[in-house]
Amino acid sequence: MKNSHNNQMKLATEQYRITILKSSIKEVCDILGSDNSCKCVRRQCACCVSIKIPDFRHIVCVNATYNPQTIGLDLSIGVDGHYITEEISVRNPPPICFAIPYMHEVAGVCLAFTNLTISKIERTLSGCVELEAELIHMRLCRVHLGCFVMPI
Repeated sequence: MKNSHNNQMKLATEQYRITILKSSIKEVCDILGSDNSCKCVRRQCACCVSIKIPDFRHIVCVNATYNPQTIGLDLSIGVDGHYITEEISVRNPPPICFAIPYMHEVAGVCLAFTNLTISKIERTLSGCVELEAELIHMRLCRVHLGCFVMPI
């Protein structure tokens, strides 16, 4: 019986610590997402953020190039200098999720493009980029990388 009480206490303590950690991480994520980190030139935009959370310190960059043949975006997504490439449609693109290099068992990132709109009159593609960070299958935070207006 005594062991059972200790196990319950330990579980409650761990849950409390996770709750406190998530709370402080959310505050950091809100600060991280307060600036627009996107810059555009011609048919290309780049959005970068440096995430500095305890046990989760990474630099994430997204480079997007408009592809008029496919009406999509050719993406180069970098985490700490390791890049993956993807192509997405401008129409309802799904989130792009991948593991953090050297931490693929415990950490991951998902990127989502939102509010993508093509203006034929202004000849622009506009939208926003959001990033979600996960650690041990628990969403740490969502960071608004920024919004962009790309000349196309």
